Amino acid sequence: MTKRILPNFYEEIVRIDASGKGKGYKVEKIDRAKQHFDKIFTNLDRYSSISTQQDKEIQNQLVDLLPIEESSKDLPIDALNNSVEGTCLRCYISHFILQACQERFMRFSLGGQRFQLHELLPIVLNDDGKQLSGLGAKERFIPYSLQILQEYIKYKPKSGLDKWALMKTKQSDAIEEFLLQCGVCTDSDWGILNTTSYPKLEKVFREFHIFGANAIQHLSESEIERARAILQSFHEIYRGDRQKNHQYGRCQPPTDTQLQRMTEYLWTTYQIQVTPLRLMNEIKAIASRLRDYRLCEYQLPHTSILDTNTGKNAYEEIPDTNSLNNLKSEDEEDLHKLLSEELVSCLDKAIDKGFYDIINSLSSRCANLADYIKPAFYFLYCQGMTQKETESRIKELTQTQITRRIKPLIPKYLQQVKLRIQEQLLQSILDKVKRWRIVDNPEQLDYFNNLSGQIEVFVDNEIFSSTQTKTNDAKASYINSLYFTRLCAYLSNYKEI
Repeated sequence: MTKRILPNFYEEIVRIDASGKGKGYKVEKIDRAKQHFDKIFTNLDRYSSISTQQDKEIQNQLVDLLPIEESSKDLPIDALNNSVEGTCLRCYISHFILQACQERFMRFSLGGQRFQLHELLPIVLNDDGKQLSGLGAKERFIPYSLQILQEYIKYKPKSGLDKWALMKTKQSDAIEEFLLQCGVCTDSDWGILNTTSYPKLEKVFREFHIFGANAIQHLSESEIERARAILQSFHEIYRGDRQKNHQYGRCQPPTDTQLQRMTEYLWTTYQIQVTPLRLMNEIKAIASRLRDYRLCEYQLPHTSILDTNTGKNAYEEIPDTNSLNNLKSEDEEDLHKLLSEELVSCLDKAIDKGFYDIINSLSSRCANLADYIKPAFYFLYCQGMTQKETESRIKELTQTQITRRIKPLIPKYLQQVKLRIQEQLLQSILDKVKRWRIVDNPEQLDYFNNLSGQIEVFVDNEIFSSTQTKTNDAKASYINSLYFTRLCAYLSNYKEI
C-alpha cells in the first residue's frame, strides 16, 4: 500500500475514536502544531502531495529545530514531549502507524475472521498529541509514536521517518504478541530458524507433539539430532553470512550457493548426505514445527490453528507415521500410481544428473578424464569388462587411471543417483499432495519424514534391490534391475569415443 504524503500530516494526528462509531480512529487537528508548521513552511499547499525529497527535507528541518544537546547521552524524551517540532513529528508518525495496522489487518485478519482493525489499533495508536505529564516517574507512559521518534533520532536511519514508522510498527512486540494470540506468526521460516537456539529446538522437538488423526506424533532421538545438525548448518552458513555482510533486515530465503554450502557442512561435520532440494524441504519442515510451537505458547488449541493459505485447520489430516496407507483412502491408489508413473522419468533424470555431479566433482588433476567416464562406465558396468579389457577399448586411458580414478566412482555415482531420484519423487508427490488437498500441510515434519522414509524403501525395492550388494562387481549381471536397464540404455549412446 502506497500512501500519498501530505503536508497536513504534520499538523493532524490520527488517534483512537472511543465513541464506537466509524472505523475505530479519527483525525484531529492540533492547533499548536498547525500554527508552528504554517510559520516555518509558508509556501506549502496543505492538501497537495509532496515529493519524497521534500518530505525528507521537512523532517530534517524539524529534527534540527528540536532542543536537543548533541553532547547529551540521554534520549531526548522531554525535548520531544515539550517542543512543538516534536508534536508535528508525532502527528506525522501517527498516519503511518495507522497504515501499518491497516496493512497487517488486510494481510492476516482473513477478512475480519481472526480480528478486527479496531482491536489492533489501540495497541500502538495511543497518542493524542497532547503534552505528557509525569515524565520523571519510572512507570511513565510513553506513546508509541514518541518511542518511534526517539529511536529515529538516536539511530539516524537512511530511510525517511515514514518508512521507519511503518517498519517499527510492524515489528512491534505488542503487535506480534496480539497476532500470535490470533493464530498468526508473521516471522518468515528463515527468521524463525535464525533466532532459534539449539536448546530451544531440542525442547520443542521433545516436548511439543503434533496431534494427528489417529495418534500423537513423537519424534525419535535420531530425528531430533538430524534437525539439530540442520539448524547448526543453517546458523553456520546463513546466519554467518548475515553477520559478515551486516544484514539486519527481514530474513530472505537462502540462496542456492548457501544451500550447497550447508550440504557440504552437513557431510563434513556429521556425515549426513543430502541434496540442496531435500535440505530446503527439511529446513521448511523444521521451521513449520517451530512456528506451530510459537502459536501454542500463547495457549491456542491445536484445532484453532489455521493454515494461512487455505484458512483450514492445519492438523485435520496429518496421518500417523506407520505408512503411506494412512493417506485418504480415495487417494491412496492414485498416489501409488503416481509413484510408478514418475519412476522411470525421475530415474532417467537422476542418471543424467548423477554424471553431471560426478564430472563436476573431479579435481583439476583428473579433469582430463571427464570425456571418458561414461564410456568407461559402460564397458565396466554394463558390459562387465575387466579393467584391462576396458583399457583396450579406450586407448586414452591407462589401467592405473581406470583402477584408481574411474572404478571408485561407480559406488559414489550410485549413491548420487539414489539421492537424486528420492528427491525428485518426494518433490513430485508433495506437489500432488498439495494440489489434491490430501493433507492440508504436507511439510509438517512428521508427515514429511514419514513420506521420505517410505519413498526410500520404495526406490530401493523397485530400482536398486538387485544392485545394492553388487555395485563393486563390474562383471555382475543385473538384468532384473530397472536401474541397470535404464543406466545401460543411457550409456549405450556414449560407448563410442
